[in-house]
Amino acid sequence: MLAAAHLLKHPSTLRVDLFEPGADLAAGIAYATENPVHLLNVAAKGMSAFADQPDHFVEWVKGIPKWMPDGGWTPRSFVPRRLYRDYLASLVEPYVSNGRLQLHRRQIVDLVERPDGLELVASGGSRYQAEGAVLATGNESPGGKAAAWRRDYWSSPSGFDIPGNASVVVIGTGLSMVDSVMSLLERGHSGPIAAISRRGLVPRPHDTAARRAPLASSDVPFGASVSRLCRWVRERVRQAGRDGEGDWRSVVDSLRPYSQEIWRALPAVEKRRFLRHARPWWDVHRHRMAPEIHDRIKAAQASGQLTVFAARLAAIEESGLGARVRFVPRGTDAERGIEAHYVIDCRGHSSDAQSTGNPLLRALFADGRLRPDPLRLAIDVTGDCATLDAKGKASARIFAVGPATVGAFWEIIAVPDIRQQVERLAARLVADEAVRTPGRVAPAA
Repeated sequence: MLAAAHLLKHPSTLRVDLFEPGADLAAGIAYATENPVHLLNVAAKGMSAFADQPDHFVEWVKGIPKWMPDGGWTPRSFVPRRLYRDYLASLVEPYVSNGRLQLHRRQIVDLVERPDGLELVASGGSRYQAEGAVLATGNESPGGKAAAWRRDYWSSPSGFDIPGNASVVVIGTGLSMVDSVMSLLERGHSGPIAAISRRGLVPRPHDTAARRAPLASSDVPFGASVSRLCRWVRERVRQAGRDGEGDWRSVVDSLRPYSQEIWRALPAVEKRRFLRHARPWWDVHRHRMAPEIHDRIKAAQASGQLTVFAARLAAIEESGLGARVRFVPRGTDAERGIEAHYVIDCRGHSSDAQSTGNPLLRALFADGRLRPDPLRLAIDVTGDCATLDAKGKASARIFAVGPATVGAFWEIIAVPDIRQQVERLAARLVADEAVRTPGRVAPAA
């Protein structure tokens, strides 16, 4: 949706066709929820679709009475994600009416690059022609075997059909766990909830009064090892406290303009070291939760209803109750087990790009028209988002944005980062002779 909005914002003859087989535009994983307790993880002031209009979302949501708190929406409000979905859809509505955007409720299953353009194949066999394509496929579900006791956060974003007194084990302790626990609590769940992850780390809360500590590009040790970067960040946190420039939040936020450059400067061995050792710590400090949600999670822990375990997951097996979850607590060799009526999988997106369930990406990976990045996290792309084939050749017509490029950019799953990425790509595509031929996606001959 952000890519389409930025392309259409340009006063050009370029037209956009959006292929979305789902019932709702802008839903995806994050915004498919209808639950008002599932809030944005960034305050409203940081969620504009356009960097040059920082108040765009704030001004839009001020006119939305649904779920409005006492005192109205403010720049510091953490707005229900369902409303952000409506905001994203509103960005493109004017272009549907004037004909520059056409919506197709179809899934593209193959895409062939030819010297004079692209041919797109939809499910059912319909074929279309275009001058260029942007793959904006989002996060990939980790998948998992179906079972009566299993619930998957990715396919149940609004909540779960779980009895209120049932015992529940959540696999993962990140923001998906937070959403899942909030869904249960909002329905009056009284049964015990256990959450398990390797380090048992839970996202930290936002501080609405926090500010960004000053940081110049010349101060950043680009290309340093992960261990040196960690020492540098810790020292900056101590210095910010001494100088009265806030706490760790201000330091983490000050890294935002440089995080992609830091990632791209890391050697492959250091990227792997980060993923293995530092990522859980970075995630809980970088991807925070709204203060009011944090208070409810802490209250559930204090009451004993929610217990968080730092442990290695050994196995999940069917049992008479539902499932038995076997795990080894961190720092021990002794295996433990929990019997639960239900298990909710919140382990996040797939860790292998080529295990995707998306038929288009499967087809493109299968014959080398796409390749995974060296860490196999996502699609391999150039710095300007052009996709790379198995031989490392950059496409002139096929691009990828958002979480589909996380291996190349890392910090590319949040709106403030994606909006900058798609703004740059839109400017390139509008100026590129190869993809700005007047016309639109049309049925192929």
